[in-house]
Amino acid sequence: MGTTPDGSQTTTTEMLEAQKPSIHFGRIASGNQVMKGGQHRDRIIPERGVIGFEMESAGIWDSIPTIVIKSVCDYADSHKNKRWQGYAAATAAACTKAILEEWRSLDSPARIPADRGNNHRCEWP
Repeated sequence: MGTTPDGSQTTTTEMLEAQKPSIHFGRIASGNQVMKGGQHRDRIIPERGVIGFEMESAGIWDSIPTIVIKSVCDYADSHKNKRWQGYAAATAAACTKAILEEWRSLDSPARIPADRGNNHRCEWP
């Protein structure tokens, strides 16, 4: 069991609800060092209006057009551990797959109908 910010105990239902995956869109702070301090993190959040921190894709958008899909596995503080990394990687991969499938369906080439002869190749418009 855990405690809420006001010090009261959380219920099992509240714990299960808090563990459900969510998708958040927003600004992510990116840098070349691991964030290890909660005080530093908590100061940057309101200053920069960020919802998360990452370091793996730092600066890539300076070289190529990029969309970064991240999944959280820690709180960017001194309590880091590897416990949630596998889950985070799987959820980011699933989100990436969904985005690519949607993108592909919107950008797929026109096809010649099958009743137009025996030519079953894709034709680019």
